[in-house]
Amino acid sequence: MAQRTSLFITELFLYAATVAVGIWVAFRHLTLKLPTVIQPIEPTPENILIFGVVLIGFTVLIVRTARLGGWSLHVAMALAVLVGAQYVASGFLPPPWHTVFGAVLAVAPLLSRSQYARAWRFVSRFAPPLLLHNLAMVVAIAGVSALLGSSLTPNGAVIMLAALSVYDIIAVYRTRHMVAIAERMMISGAVFGFLVPVRFSHLFDTGEQAGDMDRVMILGSGDIGLPLVLASSVVSTSVPSAALIGAFSLAGLGLTHWLFMSQREAMPMAALPPVAMMSILGYLAAILIGL
Repeated sequence: MAQRTSLFITELFLYAATVAVGIWVAFRHLTLKLPTVIQPIEPTPENILIFGVVLIGFTVLIVRTARLGGWSLHVAMALAVLVGAQYVASGFLPPPWHTVFGAVLAVAPLLSRSQYARAWRFVSRFAPPLLLHNLAMVVAIAGVSALLGSSLTPNGAVIMLAALSVYDIIAVYRTRHMVAIAERMMISGAVFGFLVPVRFSHLFDTGEQAGDMDRVMILGSGDIGLPLVLASSVVSTSVPSAALIGAFSLAGLGLTHWLFMSQREAMPMAALPPVAMMSILGYLAAILIGL
């Protein structure tokens, strides 16, 4: 029971930090009137088709090719961290320092190796590898989500959340390729998501202790980032609405954790649908109460 509570506290801490940073970044870019990186995208059939083709192609590459798939994950993860961290840093650092910040942070998650985020021994002597990885993920996911949220209308973000929730259910329980991708991430060491230890204190382990963990759970970037996309998409019209969506998504995380822990046997589960459902309910609640 104590381990379950500690696991949930760690999840909640990382998730809440990401939501807070993401909403702050979206608001910061709005108030500073920084240049728009990409123009708002409407969920047109053409855009949905392009997104689907890219998603399927990347999935096939990762699942079907071991070496190339592993390298692809490393490159994709480094680019995502670079873009997300740079977007966050651009809210308080002038160029080119925001790019330097992004480049440095992009290295941190790649310090983890196979099985349970065992970092390079040299690095783990000086810094907790799990903490480095997860802090990099907080910044990266917050930045990428805020960037995507600024390019989507709230209705477009809702449609994306609903569609990807259905996809997540199919990918985990039907085709199971999402499980294969998670395994590939662990093997290659390119885990684009949180590595949640069973004990909160393990986040700060260094040296030999960093690899001495009972179990690590992966909380995928999409399970955190996609609800944050919806929250970020409404920042331009109402920051309280964004905060309410973020609060509802945290409740969705609690629901997901309860469903996962209620299993008789620990099995991979689609984490996005409960979080997405609660986030959409938060958006509807914000509209109903006039935030």
